[in-house]
Amino acid sequence: MAPKLSPQALAHRLLTFADEAAITKFLAEQPVAFDEPNEQGCTLLITACAFDRAELLPFLVAKTTDYTAATHGNLNNVLHFAALSPHPTVMTTLLAANPLAFSRLLNTGNANGDTPLMVACTAKHVDGALALLGSGADPTVANQSGITALMCAARLDETEPDTAEASSRALVTALLPGMTASALDAVNSTGQSALHFAVQSRNTAVILALLQAGVNVGLRTKDGYTALEIAQAAPYFDADALLAMEAAWRALEAQLEADLLALANDEPTPAPKTSKKKKKAAKKGARATPAAINVEPATPI
Repeated sequence: MAPKLSPQALAHRLLTFADEAAITKFLAEQPVAFDEPNEQGCTLLITACAFDRAELLPFLVAKTTDYTAATHGNLNNVLHFAALSPHPTVMTTLLAANPLAFSRLLNTGNANGDTPLMVACTAKHVDGALALLGSGADPTVANQSGITALMCAARLDETEPDTAEASSRALVTALLPGMTASALDAVNSTGQSALHFAVQSRNTAVILALLQAGVNVGLRTKDGYTALEIAQAAPYFDADALLAMEAAWRALEAQLEADLLALANDEPTPAPKTSKKKKKAAKKGARATPAAINVEPATPI
């Protein structure tokens, strides 16, 4: 016979399948601790996000006081779980329930340094990412491997659904306005930029968007490859993306040449040398010339 579940454990179980009325009735009648984590480190609020229970979030947020709780192993907090949710309103509902409390978690990384925004961009959950950006999430933060939200958004996986490419484009479009030049050209621990990830994913729309934003096409991975070289070596690469990168490369070369020319023109010209005889004559003349205290002509009375 299976052991009887405690009210706390049963509350977590009910959040996975029971309807809203049954859960709220149970939570109101049973001795449940809303801030107490289960064996994985999940509070009831985290479990609700993990199972897309958007309709229960305002109630659970109001009952919870420890919003910083995180899972024991990977340190994912409630915003990480909301970012993983494909439900279109989980993140917006959660953030709206207590904007001040959750604003402190917007840029909190998990054990790998992944922020909720990175998680949403990796999962291609546009609604969640937009909600995070709208609440002030920083798109320039990098995790322990140097990965940024822009890289996560630009990268596509072969196992992702057909809608992932459109979601990737929407995410990159939303992220670019918040990018500094250094963040746009950031590289991870292997030297790959967002453009490298987009090229490796054959993500044409994102390649064009990054080029339009002014990404540096001259960046090389630690193996020495630019994104253009990777594209040129790939079979049947999109012609439009390849032409755009080649044009950006030519523009970069032209700019470098212009900068070198300007630097050469700015070099100071050495002053002509004065002979020793002229120097002595100048010193002698200086000693013979009295100091001009008043150079104005005398006015007759």
